[in-house]
Amino acid sequence: MEYFTNRNARNATSNFSLSSDLTSDPLISENAKLNRFLLIVVVSLVIYVLGLLFNGTLLLVFAKNPTLRTPFNVYIINLFLGNLGIILFQFPLTVCHIASGLPGRLKWLHNDHTCSLFLWANQVMPACVTGCHELIALTRLWSVFFPRALPQPPLTLPGVFISLLM
Repeated sequence: MEYFTNRNARNATSNFSLSSDLTSDPLISENAKLNRFLLIVVVSLVIYVLGLLFNGTLLLVFAKNPTLRTPFNVYIINLFLGNLGIILFQFPLTVCHIASGLPGRLKWLHNDHTCSLFLWANQVMPACVTGCHELIALTRLWSVFFPRALPQPPLTLPGVFISLLM
C-alpha cells in the first residue's frame, strides 16, 4: 500500500499517465503543453457541469413522478446514481491528477486519504456502472425471450432498498 501513497512519487495508480506523453516530448513548447492542459481542464469542467445537470434532472424527474417508479426503472435510477458517483468522486480527482502533471508539478497534490479515495473511485465506480448496464441488458434479453410476462406492479419501498443494495 505504501507504493500507492508515497507522496514523493507520482500517484502510481497505473503504469501509464495521461500527462506523461504531453510533458516528455522535447519538441513541444512549454506554452503548447500548458494550452493542452488548459483544454483538458476546460473540457472536463463542461462535462462535469453537463453530467451533474442531466443526471440530477433525470433523478429529480424519477423522484417527483411516482408512476415512473417501476421495477425496471430502478435499474435506470441505479445507473444515474452510479453516473453521479463517478461525476462527484472520480471525475474531479482525475482532472486534478492530470493537472498535477504540469511541468514542475509532478507530485500528487492531495493527502494519502484522497489518494485512497481516488484509487477506490477508479475501481468501484466504473464497476457499478458496468454492472448496472449488464442488469439492464439482462432484463431486456428476458423481455425478448419471455414477452408474455405479467405486467409489473409499482415498486414498493423494500424493493427499492434491495435494488439499491445491488
